[in-house]
Amino acid sequence: MRRRRSRWLTVGLPVGLAVLLLLGVGAFVLVRAVSGAVAPVGDAASGYAQALVDGRWADAHGSLCAADRAATTPDDLARRYGSPQVTGYQVVGVQVESYNGETSATVQLVLSAPGGLDDQTVLPMVQEDGAWRPCP
Repeated sequence: MRRRRSRWLTVGLPVGLAVLLLLGVGAFVLVRAVSGAVAPVGDAASGYAQALVDGRWADAHGSLCAADRAATTPDDLARRYGSPQVTGYQVVGVQVESYNGETSATVQLVLSAPGGLDDQTVLPMVQEDGAWRPCP
């Protein structure tokens, strides 16, 4: 008597493996899409914060959004972040939202100063001319 193959092995197993493969590819694509949206925002905030840490006030000013560049000067940034001098920073979180075709973002930063004085701030970010810019 000839032994019959189980339908599980001939149909169920390949279908199950295909579903798992599709789920894995979908998760990979989702992670890449989210990190692709978040990374430029975090990079722009890090560049701004590093300029503050280095005391490069003109560079920090140049990275601001147009409204803040018009409303403040590099000397204003030096007065605000130069005493006490910001000695380090940490990006704690990045949030990008899209609503009705408008994309906005915020970055949670912790700015460190001597003596353990940490200042946690939420830094609004705007997209201007294809680049993300801090707009505090």
